Amino acid sequence: GALALWDLGTACCVESWRGHAGHVISLSAVWPARRAVSAGSDRTIRLWDLHHAACLESLRGEGTPIECIKLDWRSQQALSGSGEKLKLWDLTSASRSRDLLGH
Repeated sequence: GALALWDLGTACCVESWRGHAGHVISLSAVWPARRAVSAGSDRTIRLWDLHHAACLESLRGEGTPIECIKLDWRSQQALSGSGEKLKLWDLTSASRSRDLLGH
């Protein structure tokens, strides 16, 4: 699975990165911080440095593929959704901090 950065003015691909073993399903970026998280069908979440085009961390989910992801750079956390589960990830320690129940 690959990510691509597009120049919307020219409609050209500026940069692309490979990292996921399967399809990229969801992406969330914070442009001032030049960071992004992606979720893939390979059940991983990847933290990206967009300035240096590098994968900083790979976090392993469990069960079904991760369907959505949202990055909150201020709190250094990401929230992922998979099936009926929500998971909160601590990006400073590269670990799942807790499962959120209720869905």
